Amino acid sequence: MVGARVVPDLAAAGGSGGSTKTPAQAMSDLMAEMAKLVDTPVTTENQEKRNVKLAKLHTQIIEVQKEIDAENARMADLQMRIHQETERLKDEA
Repeated sequence: MVGARVVPDLAAAGGSGGSTKTPAQAMSDLMAEMAKLVDTPVTTENQEKRNVKLAKLHTQIIEVQKEIDAENARMADLQMRIHQETERLKDEA
């Protein structure tokens, strides 16, 4: 994908040695991990650990969403510049 940026593999616990993914791939992985965690029954034994994992996932999702938003802004700016250049070329013709 032209202009696609990659983000660290945020879904990998403990880091997996430099693996990178696009923001969309990272978000998909984080959402799958969140769904799996939410489907896990809550017990008194796992509640605190589960809450910590949910908070960490929440933070990671926010960071990936910021990257997606930034990429959307870059794409909108590029689209506007392409449109302006197209109009300029039409006017010159």
